[in-house]
Amino acid sequence: MRDNDDDLITLFMLLSGAVSSGMFAGMFLEPARDWAVQHGLLALGDAVIVPIVDGVGLGLPQLLILGGGLALLLVLGGTLIHRRLDKKR
Repeated sequence: MRDNDDDLITLFMLLSGAVSSGMFAGMFLEPARDWAVQHGLLALGDAVIVPIVDGVGLGLPQLLILGGGLALLLVLGGTLIHRRLDKKR
C-alpha cells in the first residue's frame, strides 16, 4: 500500500506542475517566439510549411535541417547497434 501512495503523490506533483507552468506560459511564449524567428529557428508568414502557433512555424530550411538531423541520428544508431552485435559474435 505504501508504494501506491507514493505513486499518487508523484502523479499529483507532476499534474500540478504542468498546470502551474501552463499558467505562466503566455508570459514567456511571445519573447521566445520572437527570438526564435529573429535567429532563424522558426519561419514567419508565407515561408511557414508546418505551422506551430500564430503564423509561426517551420519553413523549408528548418525542415531540411530537422530531417538531416533525424537521418544522422538513425544512421548513428544503426552503426552503434551493428558494432555492438559484431562484438558479441
